[in-house]
Amino acid sequence: VIFSNTNSLARYLQGHEVDVMTAKATCDATMKTLSGCRDEEMFSLVWEKAKKTAKIIREMASESDEDKTSRRKKNPSKRLQALVGEISEEESISFSYTDVQRGRIEVFYDAIDRVLSELKERFANEDNNILMSLAKI
Repeated sequence: VIFSNTNSLARYLQGHEVDVMTAKATCDATMKTLSGCRDEEMFSLVWEKAKKTAKIIREMASESDEDKTSRRKKNPSKRLQALVGEISEEESISFSYTDVQRGRIEVFYDAIDRVLSELKERFANEDNNILMSLAKI
């Protein structure tokens, strides 16, 4: 979602001839599009595609020889957990998200918000306002 919507802006900004007015207009359009993608419908589309991709990868992994000779997962010792300040899962009393909620909150919305924040920071500061005023002259 992010790459497909920011690709035209990235190509334009990396081009040989960059016009400040066009760059700002392209950035504004990109930010508007990304803001529009930040909804439940778009998340559902991305989540379904991710599930299909994960299924394909699992099938490929199960066909490989490495999966047949998988190693036992080694848990860190209680002493090591105590040294680094971790507590075991049983001792933890916290609200846990489902995979879908975690994907929505910690990945999907967070990624879009970070890109929007960076674009705003780069294109909405005082220096850019001065540059835009000079470009109009």
